[in-house]
Amino acid sequence: NPEDLFQENIVVNVLMPKNNFTINESINTQDIVQKLVNQNQGFRIDNISTIHIDSINETAESITYSFENAGFLFKTKQVFLTMNNNIYIFSLLAEQKEFDKYVSIFDKILMNIHLSI
Repeated sequence: NPEDLFQENIVVNVLMPKNNFTINESINTQDIVQKLVNQNQGFRIDNISTIHIDSINETAESITYSFENAGFLFKTKQVFLTMNNNIYIFSLLAEQKEFDKYVSIFDKILMNIHLSI
């Protein structure tokens, strides 16, 4: 509606190595957090955890954080998964006041995901 100035979104990114480069099987969460601190005003970590994605029987790293940008207060959940020499990044971006409404949808999608290479 016209009063909703930001459209919440879910994004999936797949990073594939080039030139036969092999991706390390672990994600360094502290490196990710440091980059986020440097890039985002008012950055605050809400949660860092390891989650198990049952549908593909894999473990992933999860970060939930808040920040301010362009006058909006945002909350984001990102899940990082390394599998089959690729990095999969699943992201939910929402206004802080709308986050709880969308995070359960995001989690259901994530727990029912099937990846094929």
